[in-house]
Amino acid sequence: MRIKVDLHIHSTYSEDSQLTIDEIVRFYFENGFKAIAITDHETFQGALNARKLVKNLGIDLTVILGMEIETDKGELIILTDHEIVEIPRIAEKLIKKLKESNGLTYAPHPFDPDRKSLGENLYDLREIDAIEVINANSSKKYNSLAYDAMKLLGKPGLANSDAHTIEEMGRAYTIIEVRRNNVKDILDSIRKGKIIRRILRK
Repeated sequence: MRIKVDLHIHSTYSEDSQLTIDEIVRFYFENGFKAIAITDHETFQGALNARKLVKNLGIDLTVILGMEIETDKGELIILTDHEIVEIPRIAEKLIKKLKESNGLTYAPHPFDPDRKSLGENLYDLREIDAIEVINANSSKKYNSLAYDAMKLLGKPGLANSDAHTIEEMGRAYTIIEVRRNNVKDILDSIRKGKIIRRILRK
């Protein structure tokens, strides 16, 4: 089964986002997405609230718990099926912890100098699971650098919107092959590189 996913979305639980949980859930469901990750800065609360709303609405949309975390090497995004209470700030320890809990860690906008990005530190994090090679809010130049790193490191590449406003939702997304539409299978498919296509809308 092939599904559309956007794994980098910010809600009002991030100080720099205008998007409510209701706006996010309804937009992605109505536009044919089967899974999303809400990846607020330093909190799971937006994703947890989105899960509750999806359940109350009774709709087919998988919500992955996500968080964008500032580490000693730069920002990383974690994806998981359950809350993680103690979050390491050392990048290598964070990656290890996610692997031990069957979660996933990827590098968002790794070469964008206007963010708290990993930059060249990415090459030291050999155990990272994936790299965001299309970020709708990054320039073609910096996305190209991320794509080159993906090839060099042999990692799966993701496309995401990094949405903070209504206009930004769904601007970039990934189509992946999964057995079932649940968090475990989605994360497994990403780890195995079952990326069918990466889309950036104009």
